[in-house]
Amino acid sequence: MRRKLVFLLAVLMVFTIYSFGEKIELKIPLRVKDKSLKEFELKKSDIVFTVNKKTVSSFELKKEQRSITGDGLPLKYFVLDFNIFDYYEDIGNSVDYFIDNFVKGQPIILLTRNKIYKFFNYNSASYLKKTIKKLLREDTIKFKAETKSYYKKFKSIFSSADLGTKEGCQKFINDYLREWSVYKTRFVYPDIRKYQMLANILSNKDGDKFIISFYHREIIPYYNEVQKALSDMNNFISSAVEGADQAWSTMISGGINDINQSLLISKSFASKTLVNTLLSNNISLNLILLNNKMSNKDVEGYNDVSPDMEKVLRDIAISTGGISITTDDLKNGINKITENEDRYYYLKFYTKKAKDLIFEVKAVNKKIEFIYPTEYKKNFIKNFVKLLKKKPVVSGVDVSSKRIGFSISNYLMNKRGKNGGVLKVNIIVKDNRGVIAYKTGNILNVIKKSINIKLPPVNLSGKYNLFIVVRDLLGESSTIFVKEVFF
Repeated sequence: MRRKLVFLLAVLMVFTIYSFGEKIELKIPLRVKDKSLKEFELKKSDIVFTVNKKTVSSFELKKEQRSITGDGLPLKYFVLDFNIFDYYEDIGNSVDYFIDNFVKGQPIILLTRNKIYKFFNYNSASYLKKTIKKLLREDTIKFKAETKSYYKKFKSIFSSADLGTKEGCQKFINDYLREWSVYKTRFVYPDIRKYQMLANILSNKDGDKFIISFYHREIIPYYNEVQKALSDMNNFISSAVEGADQAWSTMISGGINDINQSLLISKSFASKTLVNTLLSNNISLNLILLNNKMSNKDVEGYNDVSPDMEKVLRDIAISTGGISITTDDLKNGINKITENEDRYYYLKFYTKKAKDLIFEVKAVNKKIEFIYPTEYKKNFIKNFVKLLKKKPVVSGVDVSSKRIGFSISNYLMNKRGKNGGVLKVNIIVKDNRGVIAYKTGNILNVIKKSINIKLPPVNLSGKYNLFIVVRDLLGESSTIFVKEVFF
C-alpha cells in the first residue's frame, strides 16, 4: 500500500525562539497511549523526563486540543492529499464539499502524486475548487500513464521467464526484485521527500496543520503471476540432489524467500522517518482509505497490498493525533475526520543551543505508556531557528483605556515594483469560557518595516484572552500572539 504512514506512535516537537537566539523553547507534544484524554488527566508529578540521559525537572506541562472545525483559532492550514489511481466524480465532489464546509478562507495546500500546490491567498472558494480539481485531474492522468509503463516492464519479465533452468530462475529473481524495488519506491510507498517538502513549507507558520489524505488501497501488479512463478521455481528446485545441484538449489531458495519478503510491503518502508517528518511540525494526518477501482484493463492479476502496510498507515495517523476511516463514501469520511478532536499535552522546557537531543518520558505509574518524539538532531534545530526568524513579530501589546494596541514587524517587504508588504491581521478576544466577545480584522498594505495598530475602545470589562493572528502574505509565514488581558 502506498501512503502516508505510522510507527510505534510518536508525537511532535515545536520550537519557539525568544529574542532570536537567546534561548530555545522546545514544546514536545505528549500523548498517553491507549487512553482517552477526555477522561484522563496528566500531572507533572506523573512524569520522569530525561534529556540526553539527564533528568530535567524544570519543565511545564499544558493540555492542548485541536480539531478541523472551530472558530478559526488557532489559524488552520489544510492539506488535501490525493494518493489515487483514478480521478472520478466523487473525488471532485469531495473537494467541493470540504472547501464549502470547512476551509472558510483558510490557507490550503494540494498534494497530488507528483506535485505540491499552495493556495495561501486566493480570491474565492469557486476559484479554489475549480483550480484544485483541474490540477488533480491532470496530475492523476499523468501518474496513471507512468504506472502503465512499469506494468509493461513486469509483463515482459513474466513473458520471457524460463523457470525450467537454474539460469532462468536466477535471471527472473534478479529482474523481478530490481523492478519491484523501483516500483514500490515510486508508486507504493508514501513519498517521504514530498512530505519533507510539505513540512518545510509549513515550518515557519503558526497554527494547526491538518492533512486529509484520500488513499486508494495500493496494488501489487501481476500478483497472480508472481505467485505462479514462485510455485514453478519451488517445483523445479525440489528435484535438486546432493552436490552441485544442492548449491544452486539453496541459492534459488534464498531468492524465492527474498521475493516473498519483498511482498510484505511495510518491512522495507522507513515509517519512522516519515512519522518524524510530520511530528516535527505538528502535522496531523487523517486517512480515508478507498477501495481501488482498477480492473484487468488497467493491469492483469493485481492484488491489494498486504494488510501490514495498511496497519502502518493507520498507526501513523493515530500517532499524529489523526484518525483513519475505510469508506468509499467520501462525504461520510470527511465528516468523521472533522468530528475528531485531538487532545494531547505540551511538555515544555528550554535549551541554550541547538544540539543532538535524545528524550525519554517515563510514567511514575508504570501502567501508563507515553507517545512522544524520541530525538531531535542539531542540524534540524538550527534550520528551524532560521525559519522562525522570518516570521512576523507582534510586540508592544497594550489594552489601556480599553483600546487594543500593538506593533508588527519582521515581515517581508516587496523589493520589486511596490516597496511594501501585505499583512492579514485578525484580532479576537475570548472570555474564560472560550466564547468570542470581540472580533475584527483586515488586510493591510504596509510601506514601512514596522506598523503600529490602535483599535477603537471595546465594550468589555474584566479578564479575557487576546489573540492576534498575523499572516505575512508575501513571506507566506504566520504568527499567533496570545495574552491574558484585563479591560
